[in-house]
Amino acid sequence: MSTSPIAPPVTFVHPVPGPTGPGLPVVPVAPAPVAVPAPAAAPAGLPPLIDFPGIVEGDRFGIARGSRVGAVPVRGTAAIARLDDEGANFAIRAGALGVRVDVEVNVERIDADRVLISSRGRGIPDFTGMGEVVESRPNYVEFRSLDHDLANTIIQHDGAGRLRIDGEIPDFGNLQLLLDRQ
Repeated sequence: MSTSPIAPPVTFVHPVPGPTGPGLPVVPVAPAPVAVPAPAAAPAGLPPLIDFPGIVEGDRFGIARGSRVGAVPVRGTAAIARLDDEGANFAIRAGALGVRVDVEVNVERIDADRVLISSRGRGIPDFTGMGEVVESRPNYVEFRSLDHDLANTIIQHDGAGRLRIDGEIPDFGNLQLLLDRQ
C-alpha cells in the first residue's frame, strides 16, 4: 500500500525554555509527516464497475415524468461529472412540493466486491455507506447496502440514452429516477 505524506504547517519554538526577546534564535520545527493511505487500487482485470456504452462524462439528463421519491413525483436535471472503470459521480438537481435537492452522488469501487456510496449537498441529509456489488454487466449494475437497512440500488441503461435509478433515500423513501439524455 502506498502512502503520501502531508506536510503539516511549520511551528516555531525557542530552543530553551524561558522568556523570549531580541537576540534569541527561533528554530523552525516541522512535526513528523503523517502517512495517509492512498485509495486501494482495484484488482487488475476487473470489468468496469458501471459499463453503460454510449454514456460518458459530461452527459446531461432531464428527470422525466414517472420519476418519484416515495409517492411524490419529482422533476429536475442530472449530469454525469465522472464515469470510469472505478466509479461514477452524478450531480442531481430536483424538486417537488417546494422541496429542492441539489446533491452529488458518488459511487467508488473499494475492491472487487464492495463500493462506497455517498451523497452530499442540499435538501436531503448527507449519506455515506458501504455497498456490495450484487451484479455488474453492460447496461446494468446493482448494489446492496452493507451499513444500512436500505433497498438495493439498481442503475440501468436502455442502450438508447435513458437511465433508470431505483433505490432508497434515508428519511424520504423509495426512489425511482428516469433520466433522459438531453
